[in-house]
Amino acid sequence: MRSDRSRQREFAIELLEQSDSPEVLPAVLDVLAQQPGSDLRPLLHAKFAALEPGPRKRDPGGFVRAAIVRVLQGVAGPEDVPIFERAITAYEPTPADTNGPTILRAAGLVALAAVDARSAALQAVTLLARPDRSSHMTGEPALTAVRVLAALGEEMALYLFALAGLRPLGGVANATSPEVVAEAVRGLSSLPASHLLAMFNVSSSNDAVIEAAFIDVAIEHSPDAALTTWLATFLRTTRNDDLYAFAVTSIVAKHGDHLLATFQSVAATETAPARLRTLESSLAMLAGDSRVDAALAEIRTRIALSS
Repeated sequence: MRSDRSRQREFAIELLEQSDSPEVLPAVLDVLAQQPGSDLRPLLHAKFAALEPGPRKRDPGGFVRAAIVRVLQGVAGPEDVPIFERAITAYEPTPADTNGPTILRAAGLVALAAVDARSAALQAVTLLARPDRSSHMTGEPALTAVRVLAALGEEMALYLFALAGLRPLGGVANATSPEVVAEAVRGLSSLPASHLLAMFNVSSSNDAVIEAAFIDVAIEHSPDAALTTWLATFLRTTRNDDLYAFAVTSIVAKHGDHLLATFQSVAATETAPARLRTLESSLAMLAGDSRVDAALAEIRTRIALSS
């Protein structure tokens, strides 16, 4: 007797063959994404082509075609590359979405990366070169492009993109969103410390999202004296209490044990009550270490004196 899953799959295939409804197809494709197979390829290719723009838009926003791409990704092969490339290059602006369909371009890039890494890297760079065609709300497909480059180990492309985003040439305003630049920075944690510091120092941005990415990279990098000094200087000089709290809690949460001595030296000179309380709550998570316990006792004394 056939399983319920098999019958469900057959019914989904029948619906996919018969329906073009944007209400029905997403649910059908969700079922097939859980049970992919190469037998679906001809039907999925045909349905993708049928939904491409013609005299009438059958898939505004590209949501159904993105779902088709995700189903194909489960069994992706060289024969799917043309579909993925058409998805990546689709540009169908509407009054509601002048950059659309961003979800389709992002899905196509992820799928292509699973089949042809070199082509995916080139397509990712191409997408990043057109920040005007990425959504200002979601950052897509630029965010996905940055993540694909990081996953493929394309550090030089990411580094160039990050540098250009951090200090636009000629002081011209940068159309790339801070969230996308920050994601590129986070993909560079394995760079030599000297290059990371050069990137930090060249930045003309005071955006908190980008500064948080700098903090993440400094903490996640292998122990390095210069990066430790940069982080200590940041903690001592930043005026942003939220970033201060983010840095302190990240050091603890990410087990930055090599930064503990620096952490303690910063705590020893801190006087602001709000930051002392941040230090206390973070260091309390490491209680039991004699060095931490001594620092905690001193911080709590200073908090009591300041109240």
